[in-house]
Formats: sequence, C-alpha cells, structure tokens
Amino acid sequence: MSLVNASVERKILVVEDDTLLLGAITEYLRNSAFQVLPTRDREEAIFLINSESPNAVLSDLYLSEGTRPDGLEIAFEAWQHAIPAALMTGYSTSGVRSDSRLQRILTLIEKPVSLPTVREVAEKMLAGKPAHPTNQDYWGLLQQFAPWMVTRRDD
Repeated sequence: MSLVNASVERKILVVEDDTLLLGAITEYLRNSAFQVLPTRDREEAIFLINSESPNAVLSDLYLSEGTRPDGLEIAFEAWQHAIPAALMTGYSTSGVRSDSRLQRILTLIEKPVSLPTVREVAEKMLAGKPAHPTNQDYWGLLQQFAPWMVTRRDD
C-alpha cells in the first residue's frame, strides 16, 4: 500500500445523475484516500465549487436526461477557479471530441468506465497543472457548447 502525501489536497467533486454509479465512484475514490463531494445536481455542483473549493471536478457530461451538456457548465465554473475538470459520458461526443480548444483542456471519459480509470483520471488532475482555457477560448466555448450561459450573463 502506498503512502499518500498528506500535504496534497485530494478533494474531488463528483457529479453523476446515475445514483448507482455515483455511489460506486464515491466509495471507490474514498477508499483510494480521496475526500469526495458527491452530487447528482448541476446547481449543487456549482454551489460546491464555490463553497468547498475542490481540487478537481469529475462530472457527467449530460445531466437532465441528456437535454443539454450540463457537465460543460460545471467545467466552465471550475475553470473560473483554476480547478481541473474531466467529463464522463455515454452519449455521442463527436462535437466535443473534435474541438481542439476542448482537447487541450478537457479529459473526456467514455462510459461504461472502470473505477480504476476514474481514479487514474482523478490522480492525473491532481498531479498536473490545471488546464484552463484562454479568455478568448472560454467565451468561444461558451457560445458554442453552452449558449444559455452567455445569454444568462448578458441579462
């Protein structure tokens, strides 16, 4: 068993609307010496980013029955705080995968996903320099993938 460096914060926000998967990921990461903040809700995830300052965010790409990519909104919020984010999805992701701006700053995990893969991605997010879009990329990504956020901010 390896010793975990106590000086390294290991607080991760996990957002997943599938209750069983959320429970499995939460238990596995807690058993791997992570402090896990689990939620099934986009609004709560954004609140937790602002109130709990996690060191990394792992979110399902599509919450809300797949009607919009809520996970990107969660990632955008994390990036505003220089927190690395990774997204998981079982839906087609060709639009997300083909965008070079997102490829530079985002890890996308295809479901079904193994728990060791989730832990590996979490470890990499904690070990690496947080990826963050430039301001120009950020607004372009918002307009392309989350236009409801741009509209909301202009109100």
